[in-house]
Amino acid sequence: VDEVYDGYATTSTGVLIQNSQNVTQHTWHHDDNLTYLVDASKNMFPGSLDLNTFAGTIQIHDISGGLFTAYIVYDVNQDNVFNDSFNVAACGTASYHLGLIYDYYYTHHNWTSFSNTGVGIPVFANDYADPDNAHYVNGTITLGAGGTLFYNWAAALDLTAH
Repeated sequence: VDEVYDGYATTSTGVLIQNSQNVTQHTWHHDDNLTYLVDASKNMFPGSLDLNTFAGTIQIHDISGGLFTAYIVYDVNQDNVFNDSFNVAACGTASYHLGLIYDYYYTHHNWTSFSNTGVGIPVFANDYADPDNAHYVNGTITLGAGGTLFYNWAAALDLTAH
């Protein structure tokens, strides 16, 4: 049986890691009283948030502790600003950039998701296992945390869009 989250789409403030600019980002306020980096504002969203599929959403997972500890990022101190740590701000930056990318492809190409079927778009940010890399594999975007060669990949709108 699918579990559906109770809650609603809302907006929060993010702080871009590359220039400290405050931006508005789309988030999900859950009935557990936490706000998550789940963007349900796009045309692909079916109207309710399904825990099993996250259909029609862009979800940002923090993978900084490794794949098995990855979690959907939420506003830890509940002030509606995603700046509680550098990793949280990087995830907020990824969320903001993915929203811009979605809007571009929807506006200019009428695409509603990667496959144009409205599937969810999972994004794993802060990958310390492969920090100087970013990739798209099996419907998932992974953004490196930055290392010796590059800054955190969440800051790279042009490369994320590519």
